[in-house]
Amino acid sequence: MAEESKSSTYLWIRDEVKDGERRTAVIPQHAKDLIDLGFKITVEKSKTRCYRDEEYSSVGCQLAEAGSWPQAPKDAIIVGVKELPHSDDPLIHRHLFFAHVYKDQQGWKEHLSRYTRGGGTLLDLEFLVDDKGRRLCAFSRIAGVSGMGVGLLTWVKSKLYGTKPEDQGQIIPYPSRADLVKELAELLNKLTFTPSLMIIGRLGRVGTGAHNLAQQVIDAGAKLDLVEWDMKETAAGGPFYEILKHDILFNCINLQGPMPPFLTADMMQEKSKKLRMIVDISCDCASPYNPLPVYNEITTFKKPLVRAAGMEGEEDPVSVLAIDHLPTFLPRESSEGFSRDLFPVLKNIESRDDAVWERARQKFVQKV
Repeated sequence: MAEESKSSTYLWIRDEVKDGERRTAVIPQHAKDLIDLGFKITVEKSKTRCYRDEEYSSVGCQLAEAGSWPQAPKDAIIVGVKELPHSDDPLIHRHLFFAHVYKDQQGWKEHLSRYTRGGGTLLDLEFLVDDKGRRLCAFSRIAGVSGMGVGLLTWVKSKLYGTKPEDQGQIIPYPSRADLVKELAELLNKLTFTPSLMIIGRLGRVGTGAHNLAQQVIDAGAKLDLVEWDMKETAAGGPFYEILKHDILFNCINLQGPMPPFLTADMMQEKSKKLRMIVDISCDCASPYNPLPVYNEITTFKKPLVRAAGMEGEEDPVSVLAIDHLPTFLPRESSEGFSRDLFPVLKNIESRDDAVWERARQKFVQKV
């Protein structure tokens, strides 16, 4: 049975099990800052994290074997980024990560039942918000940057080399945004036409990130036509045939509830369409309110593309890219920004008077 630790605040940073995930919620520098404040921190060893184990141990973190968090002291707060390993075991700890179970996503009831059966608590990173409901730490902007980067990179290579969606190779994370922008500009300049990109959700954090990278690629010498929509342009409700006039659609919205779809499966059969790739950065295919019901599976960095509905056997199909952890494409930049935002919030995690954490606890109580 797990025992209580003697430290007032004990963080246990677990190894990520999601294939291809390289991010961390707490970078070594902020781990050191927390230790200086009296925190105790254990970090699981990892072969994939974008920071070496030694970068944590050198600032005072204890190291533990990967996947050993179920045996952590009961008062340890288990910190991660993406989902836990698949299991039905009860959860006894407090868990801090992006669970994606508060919006009726697939499997939400089963996951939340693990806490009720074990006495644990979910403190969902997505719901650390201020008194106006604004998120205090998020990967949203870098998700837009990465989505634009991965989408453009995959699309332009398919145009230059004639690669079918199912034959796309594994996407490898980039060491820096500068390297990505340079390569994208070089590849796009090999085309004989100017690509047309449509961003829906332009004014949100994700859309802003997508726009910013596209603009950096333009500033590096490439030609791109950008068409950008937000709530004003979508207020009348879809479907929107305008989308079919562009080479790539980037969906960057923050889905809040039921809405008419942007595209339908029937629209994929339009012979005159220009659209050849959908980059669904929002990745809501598991939601009953999915605005892009032309695919039904999340893609991965190993297999980034699937054919849209009705595209089986097509020589030049519409493909869908829907990777649900895009920020790991730029893992260092992603982790640094997120950890910087999380640090001032994390310092107060044990305070019963802190409104941010109380809202997170109450959200969990409401959902279970």
